[in-house]
Amino acid sequence: MKILRSFVVFLALASLAHAGQIADVTKGVLVHRADDKVVAASDDALAGKEIIAVYYSAHWCPPCRKFTPELVKFYNDNKAKYPKFELIFASSDKTEEAMQGYMTETQMPWLALKYGKRKLAALSSHACSGIPYLVVLDAEGNELIAKAKGQDWRSPATVLPELKKLLEKQK
Repeated sequence: MKILRSFVVFLALASLAHAGQIADVTKGVLVHRADDKVVAASDDALAGKEIIAVYYSAHWCPPCRKFTPELVKFYNDNKAKYPKFELIFASSDKTEEAMQGYMTETQMPWLALKYGKRKLAALSSHACSGIPYLVVLDAEGNELIAKAKGQDWRSPATVLPELKKLLEKQK
């Protein structure tokens, strides 16, 4: 009986440790832009990633459209230097076509949640009341850079310098 109980505890702990992995909970729901089309991403697209930024945004949002080119530049300038970093777009667009058009128009080089999957439980708890919003997580989904206590929103432009410092520490 004692061995069985120990085995059950072991299985429960292993399950808890594994359940929080962003790479696991996003399998089958990630897409990316390829040749100006949005296609399914590989299930191992987040394998080995230790720093994962989630960008909540939408084409209909003027501040989002203003910030997105800055984020595209940041990503293009830093992705190759920091292979353990990835970014995921979580769209608040009203249609799948609007989301895909936004990804193509801005040349988003990163992953995205499939349209309608923005409320994926593992990531939606990190969203806030306004967009654009950028939150930085570790592989288990713990917030590394987010809004300050007592705030409901934080400009993503203020997150980028902190993200750069965090990436440099991981190198």
